[in-house]
Amino acid sequence: MAVTRYRVVRRWTVVPRVAVVVATLAASFAVVGSQGLGPASATVTSPVDPAATPAAVKLLGLLHSRASAAKGGLLLGQEIPTFAPGKATGWYRDFARLHKRKLRTPIIMAGEVDTLRDDANDPALNGMIAHAHAGGIVELDWHPNDPVDDSYPGTPLDTDQLTQLTEPGTVLYNTWHASLDGAATVLAKFAAAGVPVLFRPLVEMNGTDFFWWSDDGGTGADHDARVQTFAAVWQDMVAYLTVTKGLHNLLFTYSPNAVGCDCAAPAMSYYPGSAYVDVVGIDVYNNSMSVGGKATYDAMVATGKPFGFAEFGQGSNASYTGTGTMGSHWDLRTLTHRAHVSYPAMAYAIAWYSSFGSNGKLAYVYGLSDVAHLPAVLKDPLVRTLPVSAP
Repeated sequence: MAVTRYRVVRRWTVVPRVAVVVATLAASFAVVGSQGLGPASATVTSPVDPAATPAAVKLLGLLHSRASAAKGGLLLGQEIPTFAPGKATGWYRDFARLHKRKLRTPIIMAGEVDTLRDDANDPALNGMIAHAHAGGIVELDWHPNDPVDDSYPGTPLDTDQLTQLTEPGTVLYNTWHASLDGAATVLAKFAAAGVPVLFRPLVEMNGTDFFWWSDDGGTGADHDARVQTFAAVWQDMVAYLTVTKGLHNLLFTYSPNAVGCDCAAPAMSYYPGSAYVDVVGIDVYNNSMSVGGKATYDAMVATGKPFGFAEFGQGSNASYTGTGTMGSHWDLRTLTHRAHVSYPAMAYAIAWYSSFGSNGKLAYVYGLSDVAHLPAVLKDPLVRTLPVSAP
C-alpha cells in the first residue's frame, strides 16, 4: 500500500555481466513473449523459472485453475502486519478475530519480507510456514528501503540512479544487491520448509511519487527510458534470486496501482515482460472496487497470467488520515459482486490489514474481520478458504 505519492534522464543499457545472466535466464524460459515488454498473447502455465520446485509449479497451476468465475473459485487472502509483535493483538490479529467468530480462514496469508529479516519476527514467519503446511498459500510483498539513503518510502530515484542498480561496480549496485541478499535470506527459509511463495516486489511502480522505484511523472522519451530501466531492474532481480541465489520456490507477481486518477501511469506501462512475471495483480483502494476501467482489466488478463487483487481495501478520507466515513460499514460483498460481474477472471484477492490511530481506535479499516458482511462473503460459492481450524 502506498503511503505517499517523480523525474528522468537517459535510456538504459545493460552491462555485459547482467546482460549475460538475464539473457541466459530468458533463453531457458519456455514462455510466450519471452523477450518483449508487454503482455503475452496466450495463457502460459509454467513458472518463468525453469527450475521451479514442484510445489511452485502446483501453486501456479492452482491459480490458473481459479482464473474464472465459472471454473470454481476466488482464493481469499489477508495481509498481516508482520512487523507487529505479539500474536493475538499483533501479527495474527486478523486471523485470530476470524477464529474467535468461528469463521473460515483466508487461504492466502500475506506479509512483508523486510519485517521478517534478521529474526525480527520469527513467530510470524513460522506462523506463515504453518499456514502453508495446513494447506494455505503464502504471499510476500517487498517494499525495500531506498538504496541511496536507506529511507522508506523514499522519493523516486532519477533514471540514471535506477540504471546503476544493474551496473556492477557502482555503489548503488552493491547496495541494491545487498538488499536482495537480505530478502533472499527470508525467502530461503520458506524454501527450506518446502513452501512456495507468491513474491510481490516493487509494488505500485506505476504510482507517481509513491516509492523510490515508482513512476516519477516524466513524459515522452523520459517516461519510456524509465519504463525500460525499471524492466532491467526487475529482470536482473529475477535472475539474481533464481540463478545466483538458487531460490526456485518463487512465483513473481507484478502488481501496479489501480488507475483512474492523475496519480498513476497506466497499469501495464511498467510490465517487465512475460518471461519475468508469473502472476499479475492490482492494488485497489476505493469503495466500488474499480481497477480504473475495463481497458485496465482487459490488458492485465491479456498477459495470460493469473489475475487478482494483490491488495484491496475501501477508499481513504479526504485528508488520507484514515479510511472514509463508511469505516466498518463498508460492504465486503462489493468485492464478490465485482468478481461475478466485472472481473470474472479474478483468481485471488488479498485484503490489507487494519491499523490503529494514536487514539487507539481503528483509523484504516481494511481487514476482513473489521468490515461488513464477511459471513455472507465466506458463504458465497465463488469464494475459497480454509476450514475454521486452520492453521
